[in-house]
Amino acid sequence: MYTAQCAKIKGVPKIVDHDAVRTGLADAAMRLLEQEGLPAISVRQVAREAGVTPGYLRHYYPTQVDLERALTIRTAMDARDRIAAILEWPGDGEPRDGNPEGRDSGAQSAGEDGAGVEGRGRYGRARIRASLAELLPLDRRRRLEVQVAYRFIISAGDLPEYGEDLALLVTGMRSMTRFAVTDMAGLDHEWNYMQPLADPDLENRAELLAELLDGISLYGMQTPSATADDLLARLDTALDWVADPLTPNA
Repeated sequence: MYTAQCAKIKGVPKIVDHDAVRTGLADAAMRLLEQEGLPAISVRQVAREAGVTPGYLRHYYPTQVDLERALTIRTAMDARDRIAAILEWPGDGEPRDGNPEGRDSGAQSAGEDGAGVEGRGRYGRARIRASLAELLPLDRRRRLEVQVAYRFIISAGDLPEYGEDLALLVTGMRSMTRFAVTDMAGLDHEWNYMQPLADPDLENRAELLAELLDGISLYGMQTPSATADDLLARLDTALDWVADPLTPNA
């Protein structure tokens, strides 16, 4: 239980690390999400899991939407870390000097995993495929992450105070698909993928890939019979559509 920050010692001023409190409360929400699923996420139940009162929790997360925002940020960071591991990025977000082709670890070769023709870029088709797959509901963990994002989008959609957060979700996806099409085109990476690509054709392809990924995720969430292999096959088709032919404009 997350009770340390709530302790009161008589005669001693209480010094509270508010960032640590927020982290502890978000940890409690994540535990509850993993144990009981998204329907269990409420102010009252998260407070109980954290060992605090609902009023105390509301001091840090005043509304249900704020809780959902915190979970969305946490799950997005988890997905980012998994993608960084697949692509062998260090903590600063830059590619490692070792294994520049990125084809011998973190993912099978394209011929083995059915991903089609190997990409021309630094990281290769197999790793691009594996990194994008982290954004799809392929297993319980990733399904929960997609559910959390959808819930926050629905809850916050009409609330202007969350507009910046919602925009960051969109640009976060775009940054990943911009990275993917840049690599598949065999271009050097500039590492500023929060902005549109200079090549209009590549930017259009990145947008198309993001929309296809959204569709695959929605299909996976709405189709109980859909398997991970089904979703990966659709991802392969999406990559084929986006990559063929893929030649950057001069």
